Amino acid sequence: MLGLDLWGGSQSQVEGFRASGGITFPMLLNASRNDATASYENFVVIGPNGTVALPATGNLSSSSVDRVKAKVNELLAQIPPPAPAITVQQTAIDFGTIDAGQTGEQAITITNTGTATLEITGIESDVSGLTFDTTMFTLEPNSSQTVTITFPSSTEGTFSGNITISSNDPDRATQTLSVSIIVQPPPVPAISVPQTAVDFGTIDAGQTGQQTITIQNTGTAPLEITGIESDVSGLTFEPSMFTLDPNGSQTVTITFPSSAEGTFSGNISISNNDPNSATQILPVSIIVKVDSANPKADFNGDKQVNITDFLLFVEAFGSANSQFDIDGDGVVGITDFLLFVESFGKKVDG
Repeated sequence: MLGLDLWGGSQSQVEGFRASGGITFPMLLNASRNDATASYENFVVIGPNGTVALPATGNLSSSSVDRVKAKVNELLAQIPPPAPAITVQQTAIDFGTIDAGQTGEQAITITNTGTATLEITGIESDVSGLTFDTTMFTLEPNSSQTVTITFPSSTEGTFSGNITISSNDPDRATQTLSVSIIVQPPPVPAISVPQTAVDFGTIDAGQTGQQTITIQNTGTAPLEITGIESDVSGLTFEPSMFTLDPNGSQTVTITFPSSAEGTFSGNISISNNDPNSATQILPVSIIVKVDSANPKADFNGDKQVNITDFLLFVEAFGSANSQFDIDGDGVVGITDFLLFVESFGKKVDG
């Protein structure tokens, strides 16, 4: 079929007329010119007002005119009326994996690829908690709308279902998209101390004992050490407050400045933000012993090496007196004096 332009319109005018009228067959420009010779049986003529007709002059019989008009009307009836058409770019919505307590977001784009206004009358889902920032709107032909989908996760698990979009698309009144969500436990810190106890062993009174522990974060969130303390008086820690990233570790030096003889025991408490072990406890034990004197240096037998013993040693210095010969070499000499000095001021055990 071919349409004839009888009003001498420009190409853009004729094309505009075809588009607005839903005409799918071509139209011949300037068909009213005298040199536009053709058999009228091959043409459909559309006048300036859009009326389907045949030329006022010509050699067509009335029966031919009726047949042509009937055929034209039949063809025009096949042109579909304007209608909306919904298109959703996504075929499924996958939130992936999100942490419990966090909010997941995804978006879909709805487009009207039809020729009439598309009315979105509702968007809903059978997945509990899923929300949409807009659920009702209209779209003109060739326009789009982005819809944000939100899922405020609170419980661990796998969630799946469908999103249903209702519209006035005559061929697809309901558009369905699958949706899936995995909610995992939130990241948490986890404290780990390889040592199960701290044993200083035996240290001499007046000496400073030191031990170390290692604190590790085996969790998935930063571990905050908010304090380290002990019920054993005098015990100190360096450092006592710090933060460890996941898989990080820190060595803590524990110092005990012994002053009095005795056995000391108690606990070390490590405070932190591990939800499963907010306080880590390690037992601690210390034995402080006074360094005893060499019994051979206690010349007067009073169980302590003091000035009296020194005076006795001075009198015997240089002699062969076996009582003062501490090293047993047969002579009370400088070596014996040095051994005596090591025991001076100390007590003899027993």
